Amino acid sequence: VAQALSPSDAPRYIALMDLDKFNPVNSLHGHEIGDATLQEVAERLKLEAQASGTVARLGGDEFAVLLDETANAVQAERAAQRLVHEIAQPFFFGEKAVFIGASVGLVALRYGDDITEVMRRADKAMGVAKAEGRGRFSWYDADQDRQAMDRETIAADLRDAIAHDQVAPWFQPIVEIDANHVSGVEILARWFHPERGSIPPGVFIEIAEDSGQIGTLGLSVLRQACVQAKDWARPLTLSFNVSGVQFKDPNLVPSIRMVLEGTGFPPERLIVEVTESSVIDDFGEARAKLEELKALGVAIALDDFGTGYSSLTALQNLPFDRLKIDRSFVTNIAKRAECQKIVSGIVSLAQGLHLEVTAEGIETVEDLAYVSYLQCQRGQGFLFEKAVPGDQVGELLDGAWQDLPTVPVSLAKVVGT
Repeated sequence: VAQALSPSDAPRYIALMDLDKFNPVNSLHGHEIGDATLQEVAERLKLEAQASGTVARLGGDEFAVLLDETANAVQAERAAQRLVHEIAQPFFFGEKAVFIGASVGLVALRYGDDITEVMRRADKAMGVAKAEGRGRFSWYDADQDRQAMDRETIAADLRDAIAHDQVAPWFQPIVEIDANHVSGVEILARWFHPERGSIPPGVFIEIAEDSGQIGTLGLSVLRQACVQAKDWARPLTLSFNVSGVQFKDPNLVPSIRMVLEGTGFPPERLIVEVTESSVIDDFGEARAKLEELKALGVAIALDDFGTGYSSLTALQNLPFDRLKIDRSFVTNIAKRAECQKIVSGIVSLAQGLHLEVTAEGIETVEDLAYVSYLQCQRGQGFLFEKAVPGDQVGELLDGAWQDLPTVPVSLAKVVGT
């Protein structure tokens, strides 16, 4: 970058790009296709940069484009939008199609600027583009640094909160649809900061992952949940979500074993939930770890089924006991025939593989009618109850499920029957 800059008072612009959804390409298609994809990305960027700047690969799946010195801020934005659009188009290799994306950080610089600082700012902006949903660009501004400092403060507070069990488990019921009663609960973490109030899980979970605290956080919440669940009137199952970062931790299985032994919680009542994105990088390694977990006596569930990169491959290669149909299919099931067919197909597949099925995201009586007709065994969602603290779980067991409203839907319309 420094060599490409000519002495000038006019600003120049750097677009720093990181590829989205690239890591699974090697796992699904092999490293040869992965390398070919990177080469094709470079070719597309060079074509785009011919009229607007200089392109460089910085390493891995990260690229940078130094825009032409005649460019202005508006042209820089247009160039960033074109870059994002180009990388979003499929890459074809014979009969194989690869779909990835790109997140771009934009920053202005002038001759004489410290290049290390410029690239740090571009990286900060690129991180914002990723956090806002990926497949987009973001300008750097000073607020991003202030936000980063605020995140560091929250991370420090979170460390103290975890140490004092102030991040607490809440519980969302999982209902046996035919029997109409609660058979288990999913553990959800909740943090009420003494000064900031309730901090959304989407905020502090991400901070915990970025700051290396997610393992400690998860085990603290699991331990508290196991202690509380031992005293409940009914022996409910506990479903515990393991993030991708946690799953890669070599101490995951020993840590869960230690929690179970320390609390005396029966392992057969614990269900460990993993997402497909957590296991897709290396099915061999994932199988070994899941089998270690099963050796503890716990069950394994595949969460968010239907949204991953190769769900059938995951089911074929890994020792799951349950799968959870992603809420995106369930919340649209009464309105979209394709969602009805997808859920029907997933249930049929699960039955063939002897897997139990839970439908997430049931919010209306119609949602419940459809998943019931399609033979989903269990349901979870706001129609039944949102997450509640442990001292309110007893209220879920006192007949609250016997008064569900009558289903107002013609099942003759379901999946074309």
